[in-house]
Amino acid sequence: MLSREELSRVQSRLITSLKNNVLSGDWGFMISSGTSGGPPLFSVHALDMQISQWLHDHPGVRRIQASAVRTPRPSYYLSMRHVKGAGQELFLDPDDFNASLGQLLAQYAPDSVFGAPSVMLRLRGHMSTDIAAGVRFVKLIGEYMTAAADRALKEAFPQAQFKYAYMATDTMTVATSRCQYLPLNHYHLAPRVSVRIHTPDTEGVGGVLISKVMNPGTPLEWHMQEYDIGDAGRLLSEPCACGEEVTLHVFGRSGFDYIKLLGAVFRQEECDRVATVQQGAYEDYRLEASEVEVQGALRGRVHVRFSGAHTLSSADMVHLVQEFSELLYVTPTRSLADMVREGVFLPPTASFADAFPQNAKTVRLKYIPL
Repeated sequence: MLSREELSRVQSRLITSLKNNVLSGDWGFMISSGTSGGPPLFSVHALDMQISQWLHDHPGVRRIQASAVRTPRPSYYLSMRHVKGAGQELFLDPDDFNASLGQLLAQYAPDSVFGAPSVMLRLRGHMSTDIAAGVRFVKLIGEYMTAAADRALKEAFPQAQFKYAYMATDTMTVATSRCQYLPLNHYHLAPRVSVRIHTPDTEGVGGVLISKVMNPGTPLEWHMQEYDIGDAGRLLSEPCACGEEVTLHVFGRSGFDYIKLLGAVFRQEECDRVATVQQGAYEDYRLEASEVEVQGALRGRVHVRFSGAHTLSSADMVHLVQEFSELLYVTPTRSLADMVREGVFLPPTASFADAFPQNAKTVRLKYIPL
């Protein structure tokens, strides 16, 4: 199994090789967000010629790629030397999300946008209704997609065709765009990619290990073997209606979007469902789960932080978090409150904040190690 630290050493050698050799073709550098528990990773890769071909086939297209992380400029580029009459690219990072972005977007009038769901929603906040209605294509990558985020994005870009891909800076493309028969967060693997699930539980959910050929056919080709991408997922045993034999169901970041603890599973989608039921009581939430030792035995502990315009009293927070635990299902048949009554978890606690800081990615669930 390839760890994040080992991958960092491989990438450092690739970057050194790229600097010391004159290579034909176009190359890009990208940097990861670092939200999977380790430091950000640089990666070096041959540029995706499918994107170049798509731009070539759509003359005049104006495409935006927005990133959640601050990167060296140009962190990623497409050379148009050999693509006569191709479309234009505009690359944005967090430094560009300022008061003047709306004017820039109005002038650029993009036909398509590309990036993580949370970044696309931030981008929409800087667009006028007319400019957003002009977007015809949205490609979403890099984050677990909740049903709420999917609905919000389709409302934000009402005229757009949507495509979903499973990829990361560390690995580049892992799975092709979601086919018409699959629900959210289900994907078919890209060519030359294989997946193994590490230490699966009784439902087959475990760590996603990626194997693929990186930069095939180039001087920097290398074989990534069972890289731990940091996500939880499972492989479905039944073939898809489209004919694909392999389908990967991704549950999100282990310890963030998906937390497994003492027989309970905390999923962001389920927590978002509870927040929708409690709509109006607060604006946003953050859930932290951990294990604690109580009289020689491990018990689960959950702390929920609520935020909103109106400060909640202590009594209100106690009532709110109790209701939250009654509504939140952590197994198919048991709520968090049930597991508290069984003695597996301690009673949940709560606190209040006026607002949460704006980070590169919105992380609502977090596992705190013992």
